[in-house]
Amino acid sequence: QNKYKIVKVFETDQVISSMLFLGERRLIALSRSDAKIFDINLSFNQMKLIEHAMDVDLVGQAGLLDIQLHPSFSQNNTVYISYSKKVGAEQTTALVRANLASDRLTNVTELFSAYPSVNSRFHYGSRIVIHGAHIYLSIGDRGQMNNPQKLSNHHGKIIRLNLDGTVPGDNPFVGQQNALPEIWSYGHRNPQGLFYDPVTGKLYSNEHGPRGGDEINLIKKGLNYGWPIASYGRDYQTGEKIGQEKVAGTEQPLKYFVPSIAPGSLLVYNHDQLPDFKGKFVSSALALKHLNLISINEPSVCEDRLLTSFNYRIRSLAIGLDKNIYFSVDKVGIFRIEKVKND
Repeated sequence: QNKYKIVKVFETDQVISSMLFLGERRLIALSRSDAKIFDINLSFNQMKLIEHAMDVDLVGQAGLLDIQLHPSFSQNNTVYISYSKKVGAEQTTALVRANLASDRLTNVTELFSAYPSVNSRFHYGSRIVIHGAHIYLSIGDRGQMNNPQKLSNHHGKIIRLNLDGTVPGDNPFVGQQNALPEIWSYGHRNPQGLFYDPVTGKLYSNEHGPRGGDEINLIKKGLNYGWPIASYGRDYQTGEKIGQEKVAGTEQPLKYFVPSIAPGSLLVYNHDQLPDFKGKFVSSALALKHLNLISINEPSVCEDRLLTSFNYRIRSLAIGLDKNIYFSVDKVGIFRIEKVKND
């Protein structure tokens, strides 16, 4: 009956915003709420602190956000990290490149800082995707609804950079007046999941709606994803609908959630280890506290909700070198989904 089991592999009271594997039993994890980076050894149940000198804001939704490896990490030990950066009395989402030494980050270089910085502790994003020679970075609207439809700021956008932080010449708004050249897509609210699927060659995001209207989107060059003129959500206070569900010139989500699930991470699972997951989206949920398994064969969308009785806030997702799915639970630990072996 039960083909899969959930195994706790590491216990921690941290809020792990991002994690990735450096080996079969070794991973790097970011602790969002206290700006700590840990090197975790699952074999020995050990957690070693990685020192860094980033000035991370820690109020509200701020903190360390995401980490990804350079494509040549095994040769250069280079990582990319996004975080909530202090700018005087204001804050913004920043991206740095650094070298991961045994116990510290060295050569920390800022590649990008979202313009402008604002006095808001909401909706930073942020996920990093590295595909080929490019970095994609999702940035939230910072709680200011007028940002995402304006190309003169980076908020409510997905940006695209070269690996060295420069702007690719084929970005959609390069050379356009009153438009920032780093922008790849716009009209986003708070995209906290971003995943490139190597099987389909497509980039996907999931993002928080307001009250209702969380979305999974297929991200394409230069397109407008609607927020706040197009939304399936409502205002928190008044309950009034925000925008319209369909607006000409804006993209429809592949999937929307009413009520909201508060998605924390997104991946597409393409391996044989967990057969029932293969080819499907996996999304974590912070509000409704479950894992979403979503199959999209347009126009049909099938959704299964897993671990609904788990009753924990599930945030970060990762695929291990063993091809099992790992997920972090706020202030509880890291868990693995694995197939039950039939003896």
